[in-house]
Formats: sequence, structure tokens, C-alpha cells
Amino acid sequence: MYEYFHPLLTQLYNEPIDKLEMAFGIFNRKNDKIMLRNYLTFTIRHVVFKSRNSEFTSAQISKNALILKIKNFLKRDLELRFIMAKTTCNISLFEKEFLVYNILGNIINENLFLNL
Repeated sequence: MYEYFHPLLTQLYNEPIDKLEMAFGIFNRKNDKIMLRNYLTFTIRHVVFKSRNSEFTSAQISKNALILKIKNFLKRDLELRFIMAKTTCNISLFEKEFLVYNILGNIINENLFLNL
């Protein structure tokens, strides 16, 4: 899974993903890009773990299904977080935390457009 998301993750923090980060995220570097990268790696771990007992006919089908599940989870989660940000008048905070430099998407006329 990480190889598919590697370009996006390295755009946030230009270091390879090691096993420690895969398990626990990045420590001691608190900035918006690192926090977003941790959110993405957490989501990957979460979806893979939830799908651990699923049966697939091949490794490629498994990989494709997991990538689709991860992207769908991110879309739903970000859309819900955006709705909450809109209702609490915190769109700028949402943008700062989850759309760092418009990497995952952008907001136009108070509407969320994701790049996933």
C-alpha cells in the first residue's frame, strides 16, 4: 500500500517510509505536513488492519481493493471533517490541517474538492 501512496507521502515529507513510521508515525517533527503524513499513514494502517481477514483471489486484486478502500475512507472522513468545520466556522483550520498546500484538495466557494 505504501508504494502506491509514496509520491503523496514524500510530497509531505521527503524521507522514505520506514517500518517505525509504518507502525507509529513520525515523532518529534511537529508541523502541518508531518501531521498530515501521520494522518495518511494511520489511515492506511487502519484500513489494512480492518481488511486483514478479507479473502482475495490474488495479491494484485487485494492491493487494488485496499487502495480503493483507503481512498474511499479518506474521502468520507475528510468530507465529514469538512462539514464539521463548516458548521463550526473552522474552515481555515480544516484547510491548514488537512489540505496543506492543497495537496489533498482545495476549497472553492466553501465547497470541498478532493484530489483523491
